Amino acid sequence: MEKSKNIVDADDLRFVLKIAFKNWYWFVLFPAIAAVFAYLYTYQLPRIYAAKTEILLKSGDTYDYQDKLLGGLGSNSVYALYGDITNQKRVIQSHDLIGDVIDRLDFDVSYFIEGRLKTDEVYQSTPFTIDIKVLESKLYEKYFGFKILSVDSFEISFPESIERQPIKGHFGETIHDHDFIIVVTKGTRIREQSIPALSETNYKFVPHSRSYLINKYKRVKITNVNYTSILNLELQDQIPSRAIHYLDTLSKVYIQYTLQNRIDKNENTRKYINKQMDEISEVIKGIERELGGQKTFGTEVDEVRKNLLDRLTELDINETKLLKKLGQVELLDSFLVYSDTESLPLMYAVDDDEFILNSLTQLYNLQAQKYTAGFEQTQNSKGAEQIDYEKKRIKKELLIYIAGLRKRLALELNQIDKRKQEKEAELRQMPKDEREILNIERKLAINQNLYNFLIEQRAKLIIARAGIIPESKVIEKGRSLGKVSPDEKKIMTTFVVVGIVIALLITVLRVLFFDRIESTGELKSISNSPVLGGVPNTDLQTIEAIADSKYLRSPAAESFRSIRANIQYLSPDDGAKVIMVTSLYPGEGKTFNSVNIAGILARANKKVLLLDFDMHKPRVHKFFEFNNQHGLSTFLSGISNYKDDIVSTPIDNLKVLTAGPVPPNASELVLSPLVAELLKNEKENYDYIVIDTPPVMLISDSMILTNHTDVNIYVMNTKKATRHGVKILNEIHDKHPEKAHALILNNIRAKRFGYYYGKYQYAYGGYGYGYGYGYGYGYGQEKSKR
Repeated sequence: MEKSKNIVDADDLRFVLKIAFKNWYWFVLFPAIAAVFAYLYTYQLPRIYAAKTEILLKSGDTYDYQDKLLGGLGSNSVYALYGDITNQKRVIQSHDLIGDVIDRLDFDVSYFIEGRLKTDEVYQSTPFTIDIKVLESKLYEKYFGFKILSVDSFEISFPESIERQPIKGHFGETIHDHDFIIVVTKGTRIREQSIPALSETNYKFVPHSRSYLINKYKRVKITNVNYTSILNLELQDQIPSRAIHYLDTLSKVYIQYTLQNRIDKNENTRKYINKQMDEISEVIKGIERELGGQKTFGTEVDEVRKNLLDRLTELDINETKLLKKLGQVELLDSFLVYSDTESLPLMYAVDDDEFILNSLTQLYNLQAQKYTAGFEQTQNSKGAEQIDYEKKRIKKELLIYIAGLRKRLALELNQIDKRKQEKEAELRQMPKDEREILNIERKLAINQNLYNFLIEQRAKLIIARAGIIPESKVIEKGRSLGKVSPDEKKIMTTFVVVGIVIALLITVLRVLFFDRIESTGELKSISNSPVLGGVPNTDLQTIEAIADSKYLRSPAAESFRSIRANIQYLSPDDGAKVIMVTSLYPGEGKTFNSVNIAGILARANKKVLLLDFDMHKPRVHKFFEFNNQHGLSTFLSGISNYKDDIVSTPIDNLKVLTAGPVPPNASELVLSPLVAELLKNEKENYDYIVIDTPPVMLISDSMILTNHTDVNIYVMNTKKATRHGVKILNEIHDKHPEKAHALILNNIRAKRFGYYYGKYQYAYGGYGYGYGYGYGYGYGQEKSKR
């Protein structure tokens, strides 16, 4: 077939125009429908507003002894605040704290005014208030109707799910019902002259459970402002005044809660240390018992060897300290390199380095100075620029210092490692019993050192308890940020785009449905290569359709017999034949076909060798449940001899050489001269050599292997077979006319209209073959991809 030299063929233009004329109305209909739905959807959505407040965790008004003492646990006193911020966020969103806030607010009942198209929620603006105690939990979160009848009376209607008649009552009167106790208090707006208007308004109210309100107000969004100790609390609600009221109350409760929280943190830390001490104490006791058991046999260690133990223990402790410090320095270095000028280091505890501590303290003070000044000047003022310049200078000096410190720490670690190796070499020269005693004593010394360290930290915590005081305060009361949702323009745009996408998808699906090749007849009409046959969609998995006698009369087995006959006609020359089986894309069933072609040829008393050259994603071994530790990849890499890796199969005359482990250079291995040597040697031993290769469109291995093949078979799947794919195969055929090329159409399904498919119906002609049979198909663990 002559290839067109034009970028766009006339046939292509006709094809596009045909699609456009057939599907244009979808692009008008669906966007229009989507726009209508978008309008109705946004109209029904509740309007959501945002409110915010700001809390300063550490005002600097007091001196925090606890943080200073907790520095001994690994947190630098200047930067321990930043680690505490995460804890404070969690406290503010805790169930108990939010429950305390809810108990102080009158949020138990929500009020609504029912309109013609939607119902709006109101807050503190109804002419009445309801105090209700729910006795039956099923009434929570249910909408009750409320109607003002007169200056003194009202009517309450029950939710539709509760079949009860409305009840009437009087304002200020306590109504005792078996489901609730309710008192309705009227406001000043309920007067004789306002009753006609109020009586026409339909109100609703919803009683809320405490757990519902707690879960609802856990949605508070908490952010840390630019690595300061300021927490920004933001809440979204349908009523902005209610959100502001909640945030103000939350701030007050949290500040009251702060003191107890800090006490709890101290107590929890002490308990944790006690637990660790108990665990280490048990470990020490176990080591001492083990040491006593060793010494009961009379083995004693002299003073010289005890000194060796002490030196090893000291080296271990020093190495641990240096590694910890090196890790802290590397974290600090990474932070300084990748952070912006507004960022401050978080939790970098390099406690014994005065230069680093002083530098970090300067950075912290500069940042605090900048944000303090920020209330009086803009961030772009000369003062702020000077602070930023100074911070950059300090960071630069820190980076230079850290580079030298890292080298020094690495050198010290190297020296310790050498000394440990020397001491361990001396230890290995000791008798076994003495060496075991020294190792036990070494572990004992390390755990005792850790135990003493924990005792010291516990003492510090006890002292710190006296210095715990609250430091948080509100620096900005709750205020409204305006409406945040819904975004009507965005919703409208999204709906219209979705409508266009749906129209496009329908068009694409229609094109794909009609453009796919679903029969061998259609494939033969557009292909330059002969069509060997069609393989029906089948439930049979692996190679049972060929190997097991109970499947020999199945449509699948018959299809491969037809393909076997056509292969013989395709290449009538005498001598061994090398057959390559591949596909354009993954999942078209090339491996399924290569295995079954090899199997059906073997059942015809032909000696067949199946080679799995798909070393990128081998699958042949899975069909036979073979071990894939050795194969072509190990042979081509010079690791093994392929003759030792050829294995027999349950099918007589069929042997397999699997792909072997997936190599990193699979495509390079295919270029090895060992490939030609392998095929040349085995042509003398087999009638057919069937090669399974990777897909043509993904990897070039198949094209390389065509230099060694006699017949190239391309498998096309009805799910993926298109005219474009056939064009690609025609081009391959035209570029290599000296080779025998052929196609197989895989996964043929029964059509709903147009053709009749019997259980066994075959059509032989030329190199074509085709029939249909309705069933599912698959192999291995992927029934949808053969």
